[in-house]
Amino acid sequence: MDWSFCDKVFYIGLVAGILGVAIEGVFCVMKYHRWESHVTTVWGWYNIVYGLGATVLYALSVKLNIPSLFWKIVVMTVIVTAVELGAGLVLKHWLGMKAWDYSNRPLNVAGLICPLFSLGWAAMSLGVCLVCDRLTAWLEPLTIPELHVFAAVMFAVLIVDFALAMICVFRWSRRHYGKPALTVAGTIADKYAPDEWISNRFIEWRFLDEKESMC
Repeated sequence: MDWSFCDKVFYIGLVAGILGVAIEGVFCVMKYHRWESHVTTVWGWYNIVYGLGATVLYALSVKLNIPSLFWKIVVMTVIVTAVELGAGLVLKHWLGMKAWDYSNRPLNVAGLICPLFSLGWAAMSLGVCLVCDRLTAWLEPLTIPELHVFAAVMFAVLIVDFALAMICVFRWSRRHYGKPALTVAGTIADKYAPDEWISNRFIEWRFLDEKESMC
C-alpha cells in the first residue's frame, strides 16, 4: 500500500473538514447574522461531507489516468454527484431524514442532486486538478514515518467519532419514529445524546413528513 498517498489524502480530508465548517460558519454570519457550526461529529469541529468530498476529488485527480482534462472533470463530477445522491438516499430511506434539499432547483432528482450543484462539483474538480501537483508537493514533508503514526492515530479518532455520531443520529431517528432502543449502544445514545442536544449539533438535518418517509 502507498502509505505516502494515504497520508496525503488524510491531511487533505482533515483540513477540508475543519475549514469547511469555518467557511460555512462565516457565510451564515454574513447571510443570517448568526454563527452556525455545521458539524457531523459528536466531538470537535469537523464535517465529514467536506472532508470526504475533498479526499475523493484529490484521490481522483491523482489516480484517474485520463489524458483529457475535460473528460477527467466529467468523470470526477459524475462520481461525486453519485456519492451525493447515494448519501442522500441513505438518509432518506434508512433514517427518514434529509440534510439538504434541492427541490426548488430546476431538473433536480428527488431533491438530492441538481445540475447547478453538479456544476459546482465540476468547478471544484477543475480547481483540484489544477493545483493537484502543488498540493502533493506541499504535503510531501508530512509523509515522513514519524508523522505517519500521528496520521494513523488521528484517522482512528475520526472514525470512532463519526461512528458514535452515526449511532446517535440513528437513535435520534428511531426515537422520532417511535422505535425503542434494542441495544446497549442505543440506550447510551438515548441518555447522552437526547433530541435537543443532537438537533443543535446537526442543525441542518430534518425529518421527512409521513408521506416522504420510508421508515
